[in-house]
Amino acid sequence: MHSRREFLIMAAGAGALVSVDVPAFAQEDTEHVKRATAITQVFGDGARLTAVAVEYDAAVDGTGLSPDTFRVEGRTVTGVFTSASADPAGRADAGRFVIVTLSPDDAKAGLATKIVARS
Repeated sequence: MHSRREFLIMAAGAGALVSVDVPAFAQEDTEHVKRATAITQVFGDGARLTAVAVEYDAAVDGTGLSPDTFRVEGRTVTGVFTSASADPAGRADAGRFVIVTLSPDDAKAGLATKIVARS
């Protein structure tokens, strides 16, 4: 059972990483990128970064996208698709958001480290 302190430390670390505004993950045409939003999932052993929603200033046609179109340092890109919003459930043929899915099994996927407080 995690103590309240352990939970708060883990949550604070995850929040700090999620709020980082990275301008672009695309290899090309980055001048049209407005921002990137981290998408996380909670697993039994903690929260992990599982996707990034890259917002563009105009709609993107999703037919030409592939995992090779995007690169995230230290991570494995498993898929790429367009969306109507930063929510991966808003998948569409075209949209202002490109969702870049990442492997949750990567060594750098975890967002929090368990810190045990000593008395």
